[in-house]
Amino acid sequence: MSSQYFKLFSTCIPVKGQSESLICDIEYGQIFPIPNLLFEILKSNKTKNIEQLKDAYNGKLDKGIDAYFNLFAEKNLGFYTDTPEEFPDLNLKWQSPYKIRNAVIEIENLENYSISNTLTQLNDLGCEGIQIRILTTIDLDALLAEFECVVGSRIKYIEIFLPFNADTPFEKLIKWRNFDPRITKIIQYNALEEKVIEYKENYYKDVFFLTKKSLSSTSKEQYSLDRFAFNIDTFAEAQKHNIGLNRKISIDSFGNIKNYLTHKSTFGNINDTLISNVINLTEFKKDWNTNNTKIEKCNQCQFRFSCVSNVEIIKKNRKHYKLEECNFNPLTNQWN
Repeated sequence: MSSQYFKLFSTCIPVKGQSESLICDIEYGQIFPIPNLLFEILKSNKTKNIEQLKDAYNGKLDKGIDAYFNLFAEKNLGFYTDTPEEFPDLNLKWQSPYKIRNAVIEIENLENYSISNTLTQLNDLGCEGIQIRILTTIDLDALLAEFECVVGSRIKYIEIFLPFNADTPFEKLIKWRNFDPRITKIIQYNALEEKVIEYKENYYKDVFFLTKKSLSSTSKEQYSLDRFAFNIDTFAEAQKHNIGLNRKISIDSFGNIKNYLTHKSTFGNINDTLISNVINLTEFKKDWNTNNTKIEKCNQCQFRFSCVSNVEIIKKNRKHYKLEECNFNPLTNQWN
């Protein structure tokens, strides 16, 4: 077997961090932590068969190499082959025909700006996903009327966050979900429990959620493994772009147009400014291509191609920094 080669599947990609590395299985959305030495071995493994690889480490790592490669084969991360040239690396070139892919819309009342006009503009730009954040208890029926423009649109999915209200009948939420299949998730925050509400009529299920978490216009970003995106599209986009900001836009509760809700800079108001004009502004797009390999601290993190943080980026002494650092330390490999 030693004259054979070992290949990771093309969708199982090693990523090096400061103190620990990962194999990211971007086909099945899984990660496998590995020591940095093993990352270096896998890097050398691209051009060497197993025998040559062992010789490169003077036979000191023979047992470890065999054990890990057998484990990877068992976990369906890779395979043994005599013809490695027949299995090229995955092409991670990313492109999208859409000028805006995702949007966050914040709503406090129905008077500050036109929700239907905003949704129409986003649809015209090819926006795929929209998150609606409702900050206060408002007339859900009146709001639903604003969504008529969504029916038959190019928008693929809409997530709705609204404050928990014990007086809101579940039938009203079902009415929202049945309104259009693009409404894929309804989350009530500030609830008394964490719960997935079962609703299996037709193909609708895992749509309604309760969470104890709070949400406000000043909510800071929360970092955790379950918020990272381990998939082919995101991983490819992250090679050249900032996946938290690239082709994204936010409208705050006053109608101000921003890169993200918590950012200080605004680029006009939706009441008198077209989104199509804003996204052509150089200043608005300036960090779309500032990917995490260009940002201090982030460039040492093994999660850098999966982190969708949209924290504001600042530039000092020709280096890029996040305005707020996250609670993961790649140097110690610890969550604070």
